[in-house]
Amino acid sequence: YDVPWLYWLAGATAYGRIEQRQHFLSDTVAGGLIGYAVGSMLSDEQSRRKNPTFGVGIDKTVKAQWQF
Repeated sequence: YDVPWLYWLAGATAYGRIEQRQHFLSDTVAGGLIGYAVGSMLSDEQSRRKNPTFGVGIDKTVKAQWQF
């Protein structure tokens, strides 16, 4: 995205959580990768105007589906 300061903010937040021993480095890296991947997929889908479908199951599961 064209807002580089947001990446710095996310990195500073992750660094702070590691320093305060609230998370391990691997936690913050994995969370960042998952967040980036999901955000990228949603952004791509929105730009193509193919809306992803979301649903909540009876057993309290959350499902997301994208058509490629």
